Parts: sequence; structure tokens; C-alpha cells
Amino acid sequence: MFDIEKVLCQNTNLVEIFFPTSINTDYVDISTSEDIISKLTNKYNSWKTTEYASYHFNDLTYTYDISNDNQIVYSKNSTIPNVIHKSKKINLPIYIVSYNHSKLPPYLFPCICDIDDKTTYTLSECKISNRLSLVIKTEENQKIAYIEYKHSPQVEIKKIESYINNIIDSI
Repeated sequence: MFDIEKVLCQNTNLVEIFFPTSINTDYVDISTSEDIISKLTNKYNSWKTTEYASYHFNDLTYTYDISNDNQIVYSKNSTIPNVIHKSKKINLPIYIVSYNHSKLPPYLFPCICDIDDKTTYTLSECKISNRLSLVIKTEENQKIAYIEYKHSPQVEIKKIESYINNIIDSI
């Protein structure tokens, strides 16, 4: 049974729960096996797919939605040490990262040539509730499946935990 409160702190407003293929002491491979991807896509069926380009500079990310010209700038800082959870239902580790996610005005991203990184990727998202989504990110032929939970102190934690545990149990 997954306990979401173990990964929350005062500043946490975003939690991402990954299903990695491997974890060792130096590196976590957050790519997800095709078996897990197919189980998720077969069980959940309201997927919305969007293409993005993201530019990174220091702790800022500028994300451009290729399909509709939408753009956002945000910073995403880890709030607690990353957690590895072992599910009893599935024989895979679950990798959890908690963030303080802040949306910022686009003009705060600098107009410079020294961009740290540029990525182009596709997100397929299935909304479970207004705070919980199942996401499959495809980047350079690598697929990463994760649960995205947007936390608020007013949310009913037990209901969210139930949804998350149902997703994990379906794998």
C-alpha cells in the first residue's frame, strides 16, 4: 500500500511517481518497459497527446506546445530526497520525486544563446481526476510512464492514495 504522505512536505505541490526499469546506486533508469506501457494504455483509454519543445537554463524551463503555440516557464525544485518504494503487488520498484513547481511569466526566461539543454518530446496524458494524471512521455524512442499528482493541503489524501494504488495494482 502506497502512502503519499511520506513524500509530502510543506512546500510540495507536485509529485511524480515513476515505474523505472532499473535502479542502482549511481543511476535510475526511469524508462518504462513496453509491458507496463501496454497494460496502462489498455486499461485507461482517454489519452490526449501533445508535442512539446523545452529549453532549460539553470533551474528554469521554457516549454513550447508545438500544436497550439502555448508557452510556459516554470521552475521545478525537489523538496525532499527522492524515494524508492517497493510495491508488494508488482515486482518492480517505484521511484518518487516531490517538487515545488512554480509557474512563471514567459518573459523571465532569458534571451541568450547559452541554453543548457533542448528537448523535443510527446506527452500522452490520461486524466484520472483534476489533480491526478497518468502520463507517458516519449523522447528519442524512449518511453517513460509516470503518475503526476498535483498536491494541495485541502485535498482528500485517502481518495488520492486509493486512485494511485489502483493504478499501481493494474500493472
